[in-house]
Amino acid sequence: MFEAKRQKAINGSNELFAQKIYEIVGDAPIREMVPFISQRDDKVAAFLVGIAKKESSFGYASPSKDGITCYNYWGYKGSAGRGTGMGYACFASAEEAVDVVGDRIEVLVGKNRSTPSKMVDTWKCGTSCAGDPGAPSWVSTVALYFDKLVEKNS
Repeated sequence: MFEAKRQKAINGSNELFAQKIYEIVGDAPIREMVPFISQRDDKVAAFLVGIAKKESSFGYASPSKDGITCYNYWGYKGSAGRGTGMGYACFASAEEAVDVVGDRIEVLVGKNRSTPSKMVDTWKCGTSCAGDPGAPSWVSTVALYFDKLVEKNS
């Protein structure tokens, strides 16, 4: 992860990559996460954007706790800096959210879940999406955004 961050800083592509993400997300709540997302490996960043679109419409439909956002735009289960909210991890900040979820995605990409069609079973369904009518839509939406970012920055 750190090597990928260093490479982006060295070759100057980080600002262009961030700009591309800003263009995709517009003024959605996820916008404040772009500086953190753009520091990640291209595939990890692309999954962060694509999954957030499918799971929360870039943060417009996401869990909260005590009326405060949980910064969980990916349907990420578990506990975080603020515990849980509505059954999902409730992160204390945008940066924590991108770090925790990005690290999990990075592990999965390292285990050959490197495309939306390979990621769907683990991320959306847990083990297998066999018979899940929502799986093709998940793959389609995530792939739309994933491909925009990976194609431009591979």
